[in-house]
Amino acid sequence: MNGYVSARETAQRWDVSERQVQRMCKCGKVPDAIRFGKSWAIPDDAKKPTRTGELKPGRKSRVETKASYMESQNIEWKASWSDESLKLICAFANANGGTLEIGRDGKGAFVGLSGVKKLMEDIPNKIRRAMGIVADVELHCAGDKDYIVIGVKPYTVPISCNGKYYCRSGASTQELSGTTLNEFMLRKLGKTWDDVPVPYVRFDDFESDAFKVFRRKAIASGRMTAKD
Repeated sequence: MNGYVSARETAQRWDVSERQVQRMCKCGKVPDAIRFGKSWAIPDDAKKPTRTGELKPGRKSRVETKASYMESQNIEWKASWSDESLKLICAFANANGGTLEIGRDGKGAFVGLSGVKKLMEDIPNKIRRAMGIVADVELHCAGDKDYIVIGVKPYTVPISCNGKYYCRSGASTQELSGTTLNEFMLRKLGKTWDDVPVPYVRFDDFESDAFKVFRRKAIASGRMTAKD
């Protein structure tokens, strides 16, 4: 079709995903785009849409809502992607889930990203290889600035990142080790310390008086009866 190109070619020109181009066309942001079934024909000279900054009636701007949308235990912003962010994603998975937004600085301002098409391909693969989980990775646009939102759901089983475990403590990411890691593992498995067998311990290693004290206290607390 003379004068028109495909959504895939347009995505390459605009450095976005093909899916985002299709969404722009569906929302009427690409003038004169024509739909053929599930495909789109886009004018060869079409420009990448940008937001005008106008708000729908009754809708607050991001600046107005910023005070109620800050970094917390479940939300964090990064100006750019680095593989260190995999630790944060692991921590979200081991806690209550969370959202990581790439392309926003520490104050929440949108700074944009370059090479978003490659990032949209690389990030899900890196998450899967490092942790064996799948996270929701979506491309968004604020004005003329692209940013990526990674949504992580909480997991009921322990999740490791390249063999190490992380969890959220307030708004920080902590590596778990030693006693803290043992407690975390037991909690995830729904167990307490007295549910776990101790290897290489024989019956003869225990003092008989210890059993008597335990039985007496168990009867007193109602956990046992005198006939048990």
